Amino acid sequence: MKFIFILQYDSFVRTLTPVISSLQKSTHDCKILFYKKIRERNWITDKIQSMMVDLEYQKVNLFQIYRELKNNYDVAVIGSVGARFIPKIIKYIHKKGLSTKIATGYAGALLNNHPKGFLKGVRRRSGSDLIWIPGDIWKYKILETGIINSQKTKLEVSGLPQLDKLHFELENQERKNRDNILFIEQPTFPESYNDRKKLVEYLVELARAFPQNNVIIKPRFSKLVAHTHRPKYHLPDILSNMENIPQNISVSDKALYKLFSSTKFAMTISSTGGLEALLSGVPTYFINDFCGEQNRYGSLDFSRIGSVISIQQIIKGENPEVDFEAAKDFLRFDGKNTTRLTKVLLKLCQ
Repeated sequence: MKFIFILQYDSFVRTLTPVISSLQKSTHDCKILFYKKIRERNWITDKIQSMMVDLEYQKVNLFQIYRELKNNYDVAVIGSVGARFIPKIIKYIHKKGLSTKIATGYAGALLNNHPKGFLKGVRRRSGSDLIWIPGDIWKYKILETGIINSQKTKLEVSGLPQLDKLHFELENQERKNRDNILFIEQPTFPESYNDRKKLVEYLVELARAFPQNNVIIKPRFSKLVAHTHRPKYHLPDILSNMENIPQNISVSDKALYKLFSSTKFAMTISSTGGLEALLSGVPTYFINDFCGEQNRYGSLDFSRIGSVISIQQIIKGENPEVDFEAAKDFLRFDGKNTTRLTKVLLKLCQ
């Protein structure tokens, strides 16, 4: 079988490289294209290139994708946020009468903080033959829009393939002394400089309230990079410009999964990383200080887990009990996500 993977940004590269490797091991042909708009800053960082050590890829623009599609692949897998180029590719395939099946999907949690943006993303994927989904709760959310014709588009709750590595690591992971308090950054939440500065001030206050623990800020990116969720007012920069910082607060560029085994509890605003921490058995709280009653940043989406709280409550030690099982409705976590998505892509060829 011939597959073409059209990928954009690190989250989709991380999601789909396990599937590509699985298909190649089964001797299927996989063409990998990194889509980059002509005037866009380069998003292909050293970190992304390190993911592709054993995989060949090409950097292309939209017109180069069109030319490549003429080779009539069995399946085109488009790994991107709900970008404008997705329906353009779908339209091109149909216009040219190509037999290529189209698969699109999601690389993280689907938040309710931007309803119009969510609907736009679903609509742009609606011409796909397959949409893969991280967890059961999101399938119902997509169906509720009424946009998807389930007779033409299959919704597959595959889970995220990159989580399989975490699943297997947990089975063999040594449990360390859990002395760290981990804050998992969402690079664009909160949005304004003043709110991001206030967030860092809260974390400094937290470090002072828990002098026996280390407060670790885990940024999404180690530096400013081109990305749909590009960092805005980098937290490490704000922290470094503050005076009288306690010694027990720091920034870590370690892989997120490597930090879980030493984490007492974690905090975030609405990051998929917060769900990953929960799946790893780490009590994780979604702080609503910047969210407001209108769920501005999506924190309230996680109320069913019982872990939505203000950072002041955490500082006072008023942490609620967390429903770890409920996290599995958001992200499938059984070590079989890669196998599941690989099988459903192969089934599209039949």
